Amino acid sequence: MIGIVKNLAAGVVVALAMTGTANAGLIGDEVLLQHQSPSLGSVPNFGNTSVWVTVEAGTGDLTSINNICGVACYTVDIEESSIWIEFAGLDASWFVQNFNGLVISDLDWVDGPGIITGLTITSSVTGWNDSRANFGDDFIQLNFAGLPIEGSLHLLIQAQHIPVPATLALFGFGLLGLGAIRRRKTA
Repeated sequence: MIGIVKNLAAGVVVALAMTGTANAGLIGDEVLLQHQSPSLGSVPNFGNTSVWVTVEAGTGDLTSINNICGVACYTVDIEESSIWIEFAGLDASWFVQNFNGLVISDLDWVDGPGIITGLTITSSVTGWNDSRANFGDDFIQLNFAGLPIEGSLHLLIQAQHIPVPATLALFGFGLLGLGAIRRRKTA
């Protein structure tokens, strides 16, 4: 009986170790940055409006996004669990359209499958409010329509792993342990 309990305990420790941490990270992920306008799904055919970026620690992945400004309207720096957006400080505003902003997609979390569970935004952009942001499991949409092209946004992403294989392994070890105990009692 003691041997069964030891084996079960070892199995639980191994399964828990396989689940990893509760947070997901983006370093090493390849992410798509797209400025979309005049609506979601429409990518203008000029400038640097659609860019694939491999996420690096620090500013090595700093990406300039060009739009009708003729210059880099804003830069994007993606970190492990946050995104910095710095606007060019132009004396202009984004056109008022159904959607005129940044879509960040293919957030695949390199250290295991994960989903975005929340978004905290700090902004120095006049007129920004969090209703301009939307997110799903692997994307973030930020609508700049009508806002001045100045200031910055800092997005703190809350994400969690989906530990499906580890959960199934833990469940399986539990069933094996219960079966072994039941077999012992009937013998």
